[in-house]
Amino acid sequence: MNKMLKVAQYEYKRHVYRRRFWIALVAMPLGVLLLFGLSMFFSVSSADKRPIGFLDQAGIIQSVPIDEKGGLFSDPKPQLLAYKDESAARAALDEGKVQAYFIVPAAYTSTYKVDYIFDKPISSSIQREISALLRDSLLQGQTIPNKAAIDRGTEFTFQTLDGSKSSTQYDWLKIFVPMIIGMLFFITVMMSGTYLIQAVVEEKENRTMEVMITSTSPNDLIAGKIIGNMGVGLTQLFLWVVFLVIAGFLFRDKLGFLAHLNLDWKFVTVSIIFMLLGYISICAMMGMMGATVTNTQESQQMTGLVVLPMMLPYYLMYSFMTNPNGLIPRILTFFPVSSPIAMSMRMAFGTVPVWEVLASGLILLAFGIFAIWLAGKAFRLGMLRYDKKIPLKQLFRKEASHG
Repeated sequence: MNKMLKVAQYEYKRHVYRRRFWIALVAMPLGVLLLFGLSMFFSVSSADKRPIGFLDQAGIIQSVPIDEKGGLFSDPKPQLLAYKDESAARAALDEGKVQAYFIVPAAYTSTYKVDYIFDKPISSSIQREISALLRDSLLQGQTIPNKAAIDRGTEFTFQTLDGSKSSTQYDWLKIFVPMIIGMLFFITVMMSGTYLIQAVVEEKENRTMEVMITSTSPNDLIAGKIIGNMGVGLTQLFLWVVFLVIAGFLFRDKLGFLAHLNLDWKFVTVSIIFMLLGYISICAMMGMMGATVTNTQESQQMTGLVVLPMMLPYYLMYSFMTNPNGLIPRILTFFPVSSPIAMSMRMAFGTVPVWEVLASGLILLAFGIFAIWLAGKAFRLGMLRYDKKIPLKQLFRKEASHG
């Protein structure tokens, strides 16, 4: 156990204490945040900030809202200027003093229609502002019960004729959490798994593996490497979650739909446990691949054997959304490589029997132990055949365990 922990400590330090690790760690979320922020900033900065004129022939607008410049990432609210006649408004438009003007006709309360005259198409934000102004003007001084609920609009619940299925208009948010967890899981596994493969291949090429095997057992060696790289992955994950929280705070005005997200902590806990077990299994498989090949290029080609089944739940997402307890989702739940993401998606879209959660978790745990044991055999055999590629089928032969 002590030797395994020493290997884990060595693996963690050799990656985390390097400058390139922090550059790669920070570069990706900062790059995404920067691109998203720049796109929103340029969108806001390029918005037409000229006022909008209006003629209130119906006499319903008693006051106009105060001009709001908006924040760094929020659209400014246009200033509204009142005109007594259309000729003055048209002259202001021709001179470029206003970007448009709208006319509230005298018969507005009968037709509820306005005329919008512009030199560029109306944006959705301006349309919402004008609609809100007219609505508030009509309701000024009126007492309306549950006005806040009315403003939010009607929330629909959809149910089949036999009552077997029901959903709401916000059901699409159910995929949000498993998508985020799955993406973080995939990126973390690929980055730390790549570190593990590169380390194993380098140690095999320069024959330091032979020295390491003399001081510790192959199983302790691969287990220590997995624990160390798991620490690397958790470090990445923690900092990325911090970045997500910061991004969510900065762009909270654009993410109002998240208020309808119903977060179940039991679901999150089970998902995290499955992700950790899956991480161990996949990293052990990548370590085994690194021990059976002769160079990094070959190991990268074999990585596809892990990536494809791991991402199968996303390729077959429709099956999970329509029938989470169907045959395909259940098969992927009990298949160790795909089970972390598959279980998360099934729990997001339906109720998974407890026995299936426990059975799938035990299968994943057993597969992780088996993968570590198999990787240990690959290490032992790879130490003796560092210059040759080891066929995977040879790892299952009895003589492979004797080296």
